Amino acid sequence: MLLPIKNVEALQNNLKKDCVVTKELSIFVGNLALRYGRLLMVALITTKHIDFSAKQADAEQSSATAE
Repeated sequence: MLLPIKNVEALQNNLKKDCVVTKELSIFVGNLALRYGRLLMVALITTKHIDFSAKQADAEQSSATAE
């Protein structure tokens, strides 16, 4: 389910300026790093080297052939 956002930039600015959101996110990310630090590091390094454009091109080709 997606919500239509009127002004994405304004929403991003409001969330960045909100102290409560910033603090809660930092606590959440800190807890994740403590529990799953090694796994997160592997995931970050791996996603850095994934070519997402190739997967999208493959999906577009397969949908075109299915039609």
